[in-house]
Amino acid sequence: MDCEDLAELLTDLLEGDVDADQEAAALAHLASCEACERVLAGTRDVIEIAHEHGRAALEPDDRQRMFRELTAKIPDPPN
Repeated sequence: MDCEDLAELLTDLLEGDVDADQEAAALAHLASCEACERVLAGTRDVIEIAHEHGRAALEPDDRQRMFRELTAKIPDPPN
């Protein structure tokens, strides 16, 4: 699993909506990628806020923009 794959699964991973193979691959990647660990922590915080204060409806364009902005902050893996 690479950083982009993990970014696509983060919310499902945090909510327990991934299969065992996906979870194992995600955890293995997180163990070796500090950038993804930071993104995971930030995503966890957002989910906690949403649970505390309710969810806001997002337009598809806004959802895509936010996803692009989050994934743009993930550095390319070292060669």
